[in-house]
Amino acid sequence: MPPGDLTFPREVDLGINLINQGDYFQAHEVLELAWRNEQKKQRQLYQGLVQVSVLLYHLARGNTKGALKLLKKALLNLTPFVGAATTLDIPRLVSDLNDLRARIESGQHESGSSLTDRFTLRYRQPED
Repeated sequence: MPPGDLTFPREVDLGINLINQGDYFQAHEVLELAWRNEQKKQRQLYQGLVQVSVLLYHLARGNTKGALKLLKKALLNLTPFVGAATTLDIPRLVSDLNDLRARIESGQHESGSSLTDRFTLRYRQPED
């Protein structure tokens, strides 16, 4: 299947954009709407995205313990979608979350906000 076969409702794209703008609380609100309205398998994917927004919210406020707990849950929900045909680069997201997890667990960061500064959800580039 080519990337893009799993299409997102408007709320998911908006939530991704809000995460990338650093508005984690609002991203959570928007993504939760998509999660509540979804009845198919991608409901688990949306739950993982909700968890990403909340864990980044916790990190930005210095709550690394709460963020780490949600990060582990997000990985459990997102990892099954690594091979899914979607516009969101889920393999990159899972890799970035694993890197973030390692940085939190090792204490190799100055503050929670330093961990969120470079965190971006990316879309897959169209293949030529």
